[in-house]
Amino acid sequence: MLLLLPGAVCSALGCCWPCRWPSARVVIDGRNIDIHFMIMAGLLHMVGVQIVTAGLLAKSYAHLSGCATTS
Repeated sequence: MLLLLPGAVCSALGCCWPCRWPSARVVIDGRNIDIHFMIMAGLLHMVGVQIVTAGLLAKSYAHLSGCATTS
C-alpha cells in the first residue's frame, strides 16, 4: 500500500492533467508551455505506472515469502 496509492495518484494526474487543455496553448506569466506541459504529464504518468508496478511486485513477493500481514 506504501507504493500503490502514490503511484495511482501520479498516474491519474498524468492522465487527467493534459485533458484540461487538450489542444490549446497554455500561457503562464507570458510563457508558452504547451508541448512541455504534455511531456511533463506523460512522464508523470509513466512514473506513476512504474511505481504501481513496483508496489504490486513487492506485495506479491511478500505474499510468496510469507512476510505479508493480513490487512
